[in-house]
Order: sequence, then C-alpha cells, then structure tokens
Amino acid sequence: MVSEINNSSEIYRPSNFWKNLNQINSSQLYKDGYENFKRTLNQNYFNWAPTTFEDNQLKNLLEIWNANRAVDPFMTSIDEDHEMWNMFGQNLLENKEKAAIYSFFVGLLWWYASLDDPLGLTNKLREPVIGNPIPVNFGKNLISQDLANSIIEFNTIFYHLNGFEKKQLVVAEIGAGYGRLGYVFESALDCKYVIFDIPPALYISERYLKESFPNKKIFHFRSFKNFNEIREELLQSDIAFFTPNQIEFFPKDYFDISISISALHEMRSDQIKNFMAKLDMLTSKIIYLKNWTSWRNEDDQISIDQGEFLLSSSWQSALDRLDRIQNLFTEKLFLKRV
Repeated sequence: MVSEINNSSEIYRPSNFWKNLNQINSSQLYKDGYENFKRTLNQNYFNWAPTTFEDNQLKNLLEIWNANRAVDPFMTSIDEDHEMWNMFGQNLLENKEKAAIYSFFVGLLWWYASLDDPLGLTNKLREPVIGNPIPVNFGKNLISQDLANSIIEFNTIFYHLNGFEKKQLVVAEIGAGYGRLGYVFESALDCKYVIFDIPPALYISERYLKESFPNKKIFHFRSFKNFNEIREELLQSDIAFFTPNQIEFFPKDYFDISISISALHEMRSDQIKNFMAKLDMLTSKIIYLKNWTSWRNEDDQISIDQGEFLLSSSWQSALDRLDRIQNLFTEKLFLKRV
C-alpha cells in the first residue's frame, strides 16, 4: 500500500497534515494493536469525546431532545473499562463523571438516529466488538457514536435514493477511516462498497470489514496496470479496497453513490479539486460530503472553506446545511441532473 502511493503522482500522495497524522496513527496502531484501534487512533477520525455539558454536540442534542422528550437516552450505561486514548496520550474518559457524560451523549445520539430511521437500523444493528469499542450499552445492546453517526449519514443518503436501492448499488467512499459507514451500507442494502484510502486506514478497513462480513467476497488491495485486469473480479466482489491513485483507472459513471466524510478538507487545494473532478466524472446519481465548514491546515499553510467543494453543472444541490449535531461541519448532497 505504501509503495503504491509513494510511486504515484504527487497529487495522490498525503498532504503534510496527513503525513504527520499518519505517523501518529501508525505509532498508536503499533503500540496498542489492531485489537484496540477503536480506543486509540479512531479518535483521529470522525469521532469525539464530549465530557462536559458545554460541548457543542451535547448542547445541540439536548435542544432537540427538549422538544421531543423521551427516556431512551437515560437507558445507556458504560462499563468500568472505558479508557479512550487520544494522540497526546491522554485518557479522555479518565474518571466516572466524564464516562457518564460520554455515555449520555452516545445515548442521545442513538435516540436522535432512531427518530428518522425508515429501515429500523437502530433496532437491527449493534456495534461490532472488533477493535475493542468503548462499552456503551443501550439496555443489553452494545452501541456507539460511530454506529449512530453512520446510521444518520446512511439515512440522509437513503432518503434521496428514490427507488435506486432496488438494484445493486455501487458505492465509493474516499477516506473511510476503519469502514464504519461501509459496515452500515453492507448491513442495510444490496451494494458493492469500494473504499479509496491511505494506510494505515486502508489496512484497518480491509481487515475490519472482512472480519465483520466473513461470508462476503472481498477484493483485497493490490497493484494493477489497467481496469480490465480487475474488472471481472471486482464485478463479483461485495467490498473492495484501493489506494487513492487507483481511482484513475475507473470508468465514467462507475459509481452510483460517492461519499467523503471528514477527509477532503485535510488535503491541499489542488488535491481537493482533483478529487471533486473525479467524483464528478465517476458518479452517476449521488455525491455526499461532510467536512469542516472552515478549517486552517497549519501543516500545509492553507485555509479551506466550502468554496473548495465544487462540481460541474451536471449536478444540482439537494442538501447544503450545517450538521445538526456537529454544527462545525457542513453536509452537502448533490444529485445528478437527468
């Protein structure tokens, strides 16, 4: 994986931000192992540790809850083994009070996810124990903020499918973390899920989704020279893994849906422009993005805002809003014009 990226065009090599973050991620993975990744390097993805009631996400959830009061968020509990380590070696849930607030936050988020859940995923899905997740329980069921966020994101996209889900969808995600959203898509729909990412995330997502779905056909990452080499094998697979540069090999409109969450804003402007052009060309129905509304990348000395995420006139905006819970992020969903 590393050599594939190192030998690719500069446009696909990690930004300085990601070079530095990947050193931290790799160190955490080496120190604490794949077996504990949900307690360590997962905190560097779209994952949060609200431990005070001043947290913006908790405030937003409580405001929504206050208008729709229910007992569900109070039905969560957290086991005593609740260590969660950030990149600075700090245990974010270092005492019972912080752990209790975190558990309440996850309960609120899970309840919020259940409010608009047409397929009943909050009743059907449970957090996989792979990766040693924070032990937050809703009754007797293991839940997580990752699973709740993924169900919310899935349902936002599902709302705009308009019957497309009746066929096997081909879904691409750029920067999938450990594959949390892929887990929900593969659990909920008949789809092929294709991930483009850099290691160690690509290694983790490949291993995680393979272990989560032992009966599904996996297209493992490998180098290749043209799309015809892999066409038939990819056609027969359920989940597939590629480095970012390999997106160059895919034909026009290959993906029905393309997704990128908390990834594009951490690239350079030229890289964002390149990936937006690729999504524009390779996607036939829906593009869904969620990124910081504005963000200063000190490692690359650039500032990113929503003006970076541009598509051609082939697309129309169906959603452009601050995320209702993490309101420092903006959600965008685009539909291909017919």
